Amino acid sequence: MRKIILNILGLLFFSNSFAQFSNESYVYQGLTRKYRVYVPISYDGSKPVPLVLCLHGLGDNMVNFSSIGMNYIADTANFIVVFPQAIVDPLVNAAAWNSGAGYLGYFPNTNVDDVGFLKSLMDTLSIRFSINQKKIFACGFSMGGFMSNRLACEANDRVTAIASVSGTLGAGFSCVPGKAISVCHFHGTADGTVSFNDGPYGKGAQSLVDFWVQNNNCNVSPSYDALPNIANDNFTVEQYEYTSGDSSTEVLFYKVNNAGHVWLTSANDISYSTEIWKFFNKQMLSMNTKEKQVCLDKNSFEIHPNIGNGIFNINSKKDAFGRKLQMWNAEGKLLKVFEMNSESMFIDVSSFSNGIYYIGMQNGKNSSTQKLILSK
Repeated sequence: MRKIILNILGLLFFSNSFAQFSNESYVYQGLTRKYRVYVPISYDGSKPVPLVLCLHGLGDNMVNFSSIGMNYIADTANFIVVFPQAIVDPLVNAAAWNSGAGYLGYFPNTNVDDVGFLKSLMDTLSIRFSINQKKIFACGFSMGGFMSNRLACEANDRVTAIASVSGTLGAGFSCVPGKAISVCHFHGTADGTVSFNDGPYGKGAQSLVDFWVQNNNCNVSPSYDALPNIANDNFTVEQYEYTSGDSSTEVLFYKVNNAGHVWLTSANDISYSTEIWKFFNKQMLSMNTKEKQVCLDKNSFEIHPNIGNGIFNINSKKDAFGRKLQMWNAEGKLLKVFEMNSESMFIDVSSFSNGIYYIGMQNGKNSSTQKLILSK
């Protein structure tokens, strides 16, 4: 019995000693700012990793919001997650971001520089950890969603993409982004807190999407998909994807019919945390592709047209004969391999679903990659 107890205590000690959450704070502009950071077990500091900021809603806190499950995704995808804490507004008497969201002319914590704080938090974490500065993302729920959109407006020099759940653009500030940035938004049509339509807090869901589509210069006609209705939750999910924005940006919109002011999980037809990371990961893949395209080798190729219904023409240099072309989806999954049998050849990919794909050609240590958009 004594041996069993010692083994249990040993396991408890082992588990606690490797716990990855830590609650921390520092003083910024005279205020003690708290945050909760999660470092995945896979992180070893050998190479820069992404950073994801997760912003809680009005009256919530960093500890409670850390239960959205982003840490489990971080363990396998190897990124660092931080849950910052908002300051309590004296009139509302609740933790609130200076997000631009307000009611009846009152906007909480307008004297608190939350954009500056979150940027300083990025710097603080970048000193402690090896953070890829091109792969910093932000997401949030409700007022945290409003704050994420404000970051897209005012901190897009640091934030690569954002995702918002039930939080749009607040009416308390003017958003002038100055550049394109990828945005993903989730909203329930029965949301009684932040209305699906335009309301007193700010823009409605579709108005928000239209704003970012116009800002990014995306295709105004989205691709549409209805997610499988499997869960017994009375919700159905519609996905609208606006692609081909400036700098390869996009806007992704999930309209959740009958859903209220909630963060959906794997118990539903869609898990918001999972889809948010998939969206961020997709932006990183697109970024990696653009970086590859900067240094194309002499065996580069072209795709005509870049947007098509399934039949594409590949034009390449003559010494590319016999080389392999690889096709993978936006999540990096290899789908098909072609062999160049001439300088110009056609490929048929009409059997695949609409979306963004990538075609790559390897030539020794060099590679060429091009984007292909399937729109049937």
